[in-house]
Amino acid sequence: MLVACLLSMLLVTYPIFDFDFYWHLANGREMVNTGQVISKEVFSYTHPGELFDNHEWLAQIFFYQIWHAFGVYGLLVLKFVIVGLISWLLFRTVRNEGQSLSVALLLTVLVVLAGLNRYHIRPELFSLLNTALLSFILYGFCSKQVSRVWLWAIPLILVLWDWLHGAIYGFAFLSLFVVGENVKHRLRWFQHQSQLASADLKYLNLCYAVTLLAMLIDPFGLRSYGIFLGYVTGEANFNSVITEFTPITWEFSKVFILMFAWLLVLAVRNWRQLDITQLLTAVVFGLAAMRFSRMGGVAAIAMAPVIARLLLVSMQETRKTFERRFHATTLVVTASLVLFYGYSVKFVPDAPEADSDQYHYLKVYDLSFGYKMDESVYPVGAVNFIRQHNLTGHLY
Repeated sequence: MLVACLLSMLLVTYPIFDFDFYWHLANGREMVNTGQVISKEVFSYTHPGELFDNHEWLAQIFFYQIWHAFGVYGLLVLKFVIVGLISWLLFRTVRNEGQSLSVALLLTVLVVLAGLNRYHIRPELFSLLNTALLSFILYGFCSKQVSRVWLWAIPLILVLWDWLHGAIYGFAFLSLFVVGENVKHRLRWFQHQSQLASADLKYLNLCYAVTLLAMLIDPFGLRSYGIFLGYVTGEANFNSVITEFTPITWEFSKVFILMFAWLLVLAVRNWRQLDITQLLTAVVFGLAAMRFSRMGGVAAIAMAPVIARLLLVSMQETRKTFERRFHATTLVVTASLVLFYGYSVKFVPDAPEADSDQYHYLKVYDLSFGYKMDESVYPVGAVNFIRQHNLTGHLY
């Protein structure tokens, strides 16, 4: 587990850069100074006062307070703590599914590598953490490894999640999980699958109802999800303007694509033992990530316990020498991919690009080892550019 945490932290050690980084800090500063949650434009010259649903307000305050007290390295330590917790939760979730220590280590590091470009210092870190926490509680509850008392943490988790980043992922994950468990009880075709006891299912359904009620009562709850619906429906061309809402590409998401393909191969290989709950969560999140690249990190977390279970079933049912060797080869190839691709991303310098412009926007994908601020693009780089060329007037 310690090795998994340390390797995951090493993978996410890259230059601190994000288009929204200073905007989040500035919003946090304004909220601390005014004592009010910002839900309108306070910085825009062209659209002052325009309303928006700030589903990240608590994370912005949290980031600003850490920045104000400890500077950029305080935020870097925060990222390490969050990634360490994610790794621990993933490791325990995979172990609770019955997998070995080595497979748990492999899947934990693979998940972080598959969603590597989502681990910037931004409110999304809290969605990654809470997805891992929700998965740990729900799968642990079903496998009797986690007490059902922990279910009552879920309403609190999702309400806080709504304040930190918007809990749309959590709402979807929990809903798919509850639907799957109820389907197994009510449809005869799925009743051969591992089921919760009737009392436990009622407990889960009650927890789900309380969670929905808490999210609806919360003024920053489900009613503020309009922006997410806009992304899904393509409102205002979000999906063509914002890169992270476009489909994933092989160039930037090859590990995630291979991980999803591995899950599908295992699902086809073990279709008779498929669990409808795990199938719903893994496939829905996987397909959503294929459509919206931003979801890659969360989808990888959702897929890990499903791969763990299907791999265990497949290996337990293997009788032929060829099949045993095939599974062993698959694990070795996957481990090699994690090791060599991870090393190349972190420590092998990229070939110099024809366009040597220091303001090149693709630096957002610089995941090589580093812990400094990269201020070459927005907003610091833009300000430097304006000063360098002595530009004047109102600029946005």
